[in-house]
Amino acid sequence: MVNFLKPGKVVIILNGRFAGKKAVITEVKPKKDKRHHYARAVVAGLKRSPKKVTRAMGKKVVLRRTIIRPFLKTVNLSHVLPTRYTLDVPLKDLLSEQKLHDRIKRKTVRKTIAKLFQQKYKTGESKWFFDRLRF
Repeated sequence: MVNFLKPGKVVIILNGRFAGKKAVITEVKPKKDKRHHYARAVVAGLKRSPKKVTRAMGKKVVLRRTIIRPFLKTVNLSHVLPTRYTLDVPLKDLLSEQKLHDRIKRKTVRKTIAKLFQQKYKTGESKWFFDRLRF
């Protein structure tokens, strides 16, 4: 079987705390190992999407409403719904499964991913990724 879940593919998380949230695959592990008994993917997603901004709002309000909160997670491949979209953010080198296990590294990676997502949002690229899912 061909593995079409490659780094950069946008998925929707189906189970758990972040169910219904959009995420980007950064690393895929199709084989089982001693620690995980299932095929899995390391994802970075949007915990909270930016809210709508109008011209009447002040700078402080705009800053507060456009904050992007990411999450990092190792997810079972049967718990993700792949979409046809890809996101060209250089996350593969930034996030790996080893970095998720170390608390300090995970925190720094989360901050850098937040900055990357923020830049992507401010430039107006991939607007569909930052829109809230409605279903």
